[in-house]
Amino acid sequence: AFYTKEKIQVQQKQYFPEVNGLMFNVQNCYNSQRITFLLTYRKNNSNTTQYTEYIGNILRTNNINIILGDFNINYFN
Repeated sequence: AFYTKEKIQVQQKQYFPEVNGLMFNVQNCYNSQRITFLLTYRKNNSNTTQYTEYIGNILRTNNINIILGDFNINYFN
């Protein structure tokens, strides 16, 4: 579910099951500025290398400005 202010529109949603991710465009109706997001979640037991390869493939084929999510990767270990 999405909630936005009245002058912000969410457009063109696409789901990527490989990364449990949703890509969507957000457009500001005042100035027509558009930003593309990828919101993703990596399951704790999934393969990290495969997950990053899938993310790389998505980034190569789509114009994404911001990636958000829970990657479940602990860089301190």
